[in-house]
Amino acid sequence: MHTGTGRIVELLLEDERLYALISCAKSLVPGPGQYSLASHSLDSLLPVPLFHTDIAPQGFISPAPERWRPGDLISIRGPLGRGFSLPPSARKVGLIAFDGPASRL
Repeated sequence: MHTGTGRIVELLLEDERLYALISCAKSLVPGPGQYSLASHSLDSLLPVPLFHTDIAPQGFISPAPERWRPGDLISIRGPLGRGFSLPPSARKVGLIAFDGPASRL
């Protein structure tokens, strides 16, 4: 597990959900099946879980709280969780969310 600082680069709105483009060290980017925890000075005592929904140059895209703004610094701890990797022979993969929003896949 690593700790470091990230910066909110941009906020994106998709399907009425807010996502943040987060710039951080590659070692802090959660992989498939993993998450990271982010703390912001505006947050309560509990950190916000970050889920990797898309890759971006120097970071990743994750669902974000509405109070975050571009330019904000966040403390990131992670990645956490076992994660998974697909075999090199896998060509097409489908994931289905049964009990939650598909963005968490």
